[in-house]
Amino acid sequence: MSEGFIFLLNHKSIWPSLIEKAYPKLYGGYDRIMKGNVANCLKDFTGAPTKTLSTVGNEDIAAAVYTALKKKYLVAAVSHKEGNEEGGIKSGYAYSIIGGNGAEEIHLKSNFGAIKGFGYNDNDKGFSMSAVDFQENFDEVVICKLHKGFTYSACPISF
Repeated sequence: MSEGFIFLLNHKSIWPSLIEKAYPKLYGGYDRIMKGNVANCLKDFTGAPTKTLSTVGNEDIAAAVYTALKKKYLVAAVSHKEGNEEGGIKSGYAYSIIGGNGAEEIHLKSNFGAIKGFGYNDNDKGFSMSAVDFQENFDEVVICKLHKGFTYSACPISF
């Protein structure tokens, strides 16, 4: 039996397994969501609006990330660069942006642990890179505008 994407410490909870099965069905199967659109996923799971920014030629990307983090938004980075795996950055996967100093450094975290060639922080298992390195390694930043006090509202569904 193959392992799923969700690992549960408390085996009494069934809802994570249900979501793991239902979400891919929504998009037509697992292969349709693997290395998928991070903005769609964040919007689907939070209901909050998302914004995707290109890092290519965007000199203000580090400042935009810093501003979003100050507002306590969820922020992720994605690389679509093929062959980037040598640097440890996996193409198509999301990396959480968890900090930075506004212009010079961006602090990230991934499920993959340390990334070769970039500063590693043992406390939070994250890594740091300069804003220049960030732009060379990542194509886009996704900002999910989820914040304290956010209220999700949706149109009623009639059957």
